Amino acid sequence: MKVCENSAVGVRLTWRFPEDVCRLMGTLILISLVNLGIGAEYRVVHCPYGCPSSNREDNKLMFRQTYALSYNRSNLSPVWAAYHMVAEGVGIATGLPREIIVEEVPGTTLTANEFEILEQQGSVRVQLAPLVNFAATPYWSSSNYATNSVVMPSPLASGAWAGLEWASRNLVARQGEVYIIAGPIFEESKNYRHTQPESEYVSPKGFFKVVYTTSGEASYFLFEATLPVHVHHCERRATLEQIQEASRLTLMPRAINLAFETMDEKLGCN
Repeated sequence: MKVCENSAVGVRLTWRFPEDVCRLMGTLILISLVNLGIGAEYRVVHCPYGCPSSNREDNKLMFRQTYALSYNRSNLSPVWAAYHMVAEGVGIATGLPREIIVEEVPGTTLTANEFEILEQQGSVRVQLAPLVNFAATPYWSSSNYATNSVVMPSPLASGAWAGLEWASRNLVARQGEVYIIAGPIFEESKNYRHTQPESEYVSPKGFFKVVYTTSGEASYFLFEATLPVHVHHCERRATLEQIQEASRLTLMPRAINLAFETMDEKLGCN
């Protein structure tokens, strides 16, 4: 049994493989454990209580230096993104490019042209793991990958969602670190695949975000896609059970028996 460890990639893997595979791990930025087709025990620094899990076999698990992510090729969208946000990593992103990077992954993602068409229809491209949260690190560009991007109505993106992003960064500035899990919510019965930019694309019906710490605090938020711009993020507080039911995910599988205290007040919610 050879133990492969690489803190830059943010994953600890244990499996029976030749030693040269472990050396290769040091150069990999993108890993898909599902595609490996092997049993693996893994611990990801971005998911201290375990990464979200689901029963869908078409979800592809990926790891990058700044976040872990699951991508679904059928709805052309990330299922969730999880990341560890630290005060030293947050920076000024004003001068950094935000052009989408359409990487080569099995299956398809929305292209830059398709995102542009959707933006003309009133939506915006939102990064689940935002660039500004990693702007002070050498790995900020990984936020620009298409697999990290969701389509979100502009009022929500600039309203409650942006408010919670700001509150999370403000909290990190005060206490040093937090963990985030975020993702879209789709109608289970819909078929999202399309092959042409002009094809009708069905956007998520909602979005969720969990902000938590390893000291036993957590806050949960659930946003309808149609939320008006004036709604405050604190008005969309939810429970873990509500988010798991809506997303059909087990968000923190190693924390099932843990009781978290709320951190709502720290996120500006009285």
